[in-house]
Amino acid sequence: MLRVLIVEIIITIITSIHFYGQSYFEKLSNYKKWSIFLGPALYDKAKLEPQYGTYTFKNKPIPSYVAGIEYDFFPAKRWSFITGGFITLEPIYNIDLNIKKEDLYSNYESDITMSDKFYAMYSFSIPFLVRYRTQATDNLFLNLLTGFKAMYFPNGESYMDIIVHNEDDTESREVFGLRVDSSENPFYGSFVVGVGASYALKKTLLSAKLIYVVNFKNLMEGEYLFDNMFVSPRSYGYYKLSGNHLAIWFSIGLRKKQKIKVYN
Repeated sequence: MLRVLIVEIIITIITSIHFYGQSYFEKLSNYKKWSIFLGPALYDKAKLEPQYGTYTFKNKPIPSYVAGIEYDFFPAKRWSFITGGFITLEPIYNIDLNIKKEDLYSNYESDITMSDKFYAMYSFSIPFLVRYRTQATDNLFLNLLTGFKAMYFPNGESYMDIIVHNEDDTESREVFGLRVDSSENPFYGSFVVGVGASYALKKTLLSAKLIYVVNFKNLMEGEYLFDNMFVSPRSYGYYKLSGNHLAIWFSIGLRKKQKIKVYN
């Protein structure tokens, strides 16, 4: 029932744009509705919720990238509807961590200081965006976009640990562990908003979109534990990665082939 309702809403939007969107930009009707895009993404840093203890670690923004295709239903109109499909390399963590030497074996002469970054598998998404366009110069067009994104991201789990050893390697201790997993329900929804610009060349339409994605549920959740320390008490807390991110889509659309008229 919900799927039918969503389809009906999309059809209504497309129909409304078709009848009420005015064709101000005749030049853009010369380009194909399909385009391909590729660009970087930067994910918001994860959040920690300490439950007890004094140890924690630093989360940093996580770089990634996105690639896909998009279809603009009415490229020459002021209002249009955009969809398509794209893949994104989804992150798990990007952290800086420090464990004091007094909490380690005596053979450790300094603190353990490390940085680590790790990614999961790719996700597949379908955008449903409404685009508003205005003309800045003869060849330059500015765009506003908003809408939603449906994403498929399979359930998975990841674990990171730090194990220290004594001098003769006869004893070891796990002093840190981070376990995270994605939702058991592999389907995610997001709100999307962005701005962009398009530049019309003789054979191609070059575009760039600055997009911000806000997920309706966290991409990753988990827990961390500092334990088996020689001095400091156990520290425990929750790890949450929203998956919200900023992305730039650089796209290229090709000009339609001109039909050659033959007169007898």
